[in-house]
Amino acid sequence: MTGRLVPELEARRHLIEGYAELPQVPEAVVARWKAPFGPPEDWDLTVVDQVLPGPHGPVPVRVYTPMGTPPEGVRPCLVWMHGGAFSWGDLDMAEAHEVARGIAGRADAVVVSVDYRLCPVMPELGGSVGDRVDERGAPVRFPVPQDDCLAVLDAVRADPARFGVDAARIAVGGASAGAFLAAAATLRTVAEGRAPWQTLLVYPMLHPRVPALGPELAAAVQAAPRALQFPAWMVEATNRTALGREPEPSDDDVFPGLAARLEGFPPTYVENGELDAFRASGELFSTRLRAAGVDVVEVTRAGVPHGHLDWVGFGPARDTLDALAERMRAPRRPEEISMPHDARALDALRVDGVPASDAPLHHVWNRCVGAGRANEALRADWQAHFREAVDVLGVRSVRFHGLFHDDMFVYRATYGGGFAPPEVLPEPQITFSYVDMVFDAILDAGARPFVELGFMPRELATQTETLFWWKAHCSPPTDMAEWVRLVSETVRHWIERYGLDEVREWRFEVWNEPNLVPHFWTGTRTEYFELYEATARALKAIDPQLRVGGPSTSVFVPDTRYAGETYDRAAEFATGQAPDPDALDWQPVWVRELVDWCAERDLPLDFLSTHLYPTDYAADGTGSGFTAIHRHVDATEQDLRLMRELIAASPYPDAELHITEWSSSPSSRDRTHDTLFAATYITRAFLKGAALADSISYWTFTDIFEEGGAGLGPFHGGFGFVTEQGIHKPTFHAVAMLNRLGDRVVHQDEQGVITRSSADGRVSAVFLNYPAAMGTRGVEQHDSYAATRAYREIGTSRRVRHTVTGIAPGTVFQVEVIDWEHGNAAEAWHQMGEPLNLTRAQTAELKAVADDLHRWTITVPESGVLELDLDLPAWAVASVTPVIASAAAGAP
Repeated sequence: MTGRLVPELEARRHLIEGYAELPQVPEAVVARWKAPFGPPEDWDLTVVDQVLPGPHGPVPVRVYTPMGTPPEGVRPCLVWMHGGAFSWGDLDMAEAHEVARGIAGRADAVVVSVDYRLCPVMPELGGSVGDRVDERGAPVRFPVPQDDCLAVLDAVRADPARFGVDAARIAVGGASAGAFLAAAATLRTVAEGRAPWQTLLVYPMLHPRVPALGPELAAAVQAAPRALQFPAWMVEATNRTALGREPEPSDDDVFPGLAARLEGFPPTYVENGELDAFRASGELFSTRLRAAGVDVVEVTRAGVPHGHLDWVGFGPARDTLDALAERMRAPRRPEEISMPHDARALDALRVDGVPASDAPLHHVWNRCVGAGRANEALRADWQAHFREAVDVLGVRSVRFHGLFHDDMFVYRATYGGGFAPPEVLPEPQITFSYVDMVFDAILDAGARPFVELGFMPRELATQTETLFWWKAHCSPPTDMAEWVRLVSETVRHWIERYGLDEVREWRFEVWNEPNLVPHFWTGTRTEYFELYEATARALKAIDPQLRVGGPSTSVFVPDTRYAGETYDRAAEFATGQAPDPDALDWQPVWVRELVDWCAERDLPLDFLSTHLYPTDYAADGTGSGFTAIHRHVDATEQDLRLMRELIAASPYPDAELHITEWSSSPSSRDRTHDTLFAATYITRAFLKGAALADSISYWTFTDIFEEGGAGLGPFHGGFGFVTEQGIHKPTFHAVAMLNRLGDRVVHQDEQGVITRSSADGRVSAVFLNYPAAMGTRGVEQHDSYAATRAYREIGTSRRVRHTVTGIAPGTVFQVEVIDWEHGNAAEAWHQMGEPLNLTRAQTAELKAVADDLHRWTITVPESGVLELDLDLPAWAVASVTPVIASAAAGAP
């Protein structure tokens, strides 16, 4: 358990923080609170509205059917009921439409969504009993909604061929009030000896009043804003309105939570929200089901209040849909219906005797990685390194400079044959042959581009050759309209080539580090904002769902050097002279200013991006140069928290946060990048920042990187996870270990994290020994490999011990450790004498050393207890991963 809102909702807390109860929240504020977190999912379905007969008249339904013919000729079916306190809701709400689409698409199942008759709105909220009437003209009361839902279930079961479904695999389910109706319909069928295949209940409230809250649940509920804590009067008024009278203890035929007998109930999935008081009802019902011998899977969705399925594009909602779809993919026999490593095991999982937590773990380390420039991606070795990064490290997108640089031949004002002077074209042409080769390779590898729009083509640049060995042109355009045409035609080309749905998944970042004048930008701050404005408007004119952001500025600073239109060198003198830079107030650059600029002009800002290198190079004012500042080991986490607070308090509280460059330093000649010490540092930082960003893009995934030209020697301090020759650095193995983690946190402390996968429930872990002797120091930049070796003398071994119970006997775990003696290719190269040019035999030897990690296995005994006892040398990173599939007690 986390005891706090997930970051996505925490960022919106300010919207409703000041309201005591939900009815007090204005509709406009509710709309912002409920605004989508992302676009709806895209599934290839047929969606048909139908009407089915019921005892109180026709019942509208919406039927969702996947395209194509299923392997078995028929599909499983879910009859689904939305929530809404019995008085609100319809087939178009996310809890109905998006849920139905998501389950149908994921599970290759037919979903029948029921538009049951609604009861009147409670008088306490201004309703009247005459608002909703039945076929007799009387107010809709219980059991009319239950009758409608049961009629639809019966209609599907009576004619499965009409719906193309398997008669033996028809389930019933719902959310909130819909879960109540699903449970009530199930009870009726159980009493008649014809129970459905299974029942799926999401955040159900099944009792006339909220059961007593235990201490943990009471504390969790208080973590949510008060407006989300449904007061007792609302629950009681809801039930009183639906019943037409006060509920009574004898209403066991009305309230599923009061049912006298639950024997014969089908296999059941119950999911509750961690911060939802109604969890008490779901947990009590689950306990009673187990006592009745029912096969129950119970899940607590971490960090969410009531109703999380009614948000579009919301991560926890996707997790829930994954879990429901897994249930719908189960085999026919009821006794086989249990999710592999299902959430029942979450109850059984204990770490050192403490119940498992269930917080999300966002794999920020592989959602995006960096690379040098677009032209380098044309190389076969670059593409081989990238495919390996996708396959082994789980990389999902890549960002690089130079999309529009001269060597990509996109913007063509001249056309030459190579001997005579180039011909000036009548009007500039835009061509994409090189860009297509790069983007095809990225997509074919199974990833996506994170598009950095830049730099300026020579023919459009106000200043040329401002930066790098490859002579980038980092200046404002001579003609903003022509820049807009370049961007627009490029994006339209991608839509034509890859499809609109694909391109909507990309992110478009306007420029790179425009605060670094005169290198990455020769204009003013306002000129950059004008470039952003023109670019953002152009993208949204093509399609409003394209996602654009910025400002992609470089590092936090504790002074006003970037506060004006241009860089003020004198403003950083105090920073360069500061005795304790960590005591200074480090702040982002141009982020607040861009937010204000966009808000004043009603501009889109789908995400904010910045670069969080934990370093600074500040002039000291003495004329002797710059002071190299290396901030404390948790500077990245500190900066991320500040960014989250800034976004939450901004007019764009739903904006994503992408750290589009990050490493231990911004130097491609920092020998620390090649070492074990960097691996430990980045593993620690990634784990600490996982909940705070949408992506943290490591700069870069390969040493094929030519900003200063090619490196000197195989281990020259390049950023990459791999050398130019493809030799794996310790950082490669560290990110591979992180990639093998699950998406839910079971236990986390300073030594590492134990996780489980919501897809298959497997438990995995990563541990590290960042030496306590380092104190608050991070690793620093070094210009020689020999200098980095001093870290070897810091720290002692650390014993990591954990007892994990609830694992299936026979599960085999592989332990892998990177340490000074294992996987340390740079040290092996040093022992070779640091050859500048490797022979083929030396390359092969170093590749073997790089992958020779310390490995052994642990088999879980009959007790189901995994005993972890690792002696980690200083700077070691270790992973524990299951290598043999088993029915472990895992997760949803």
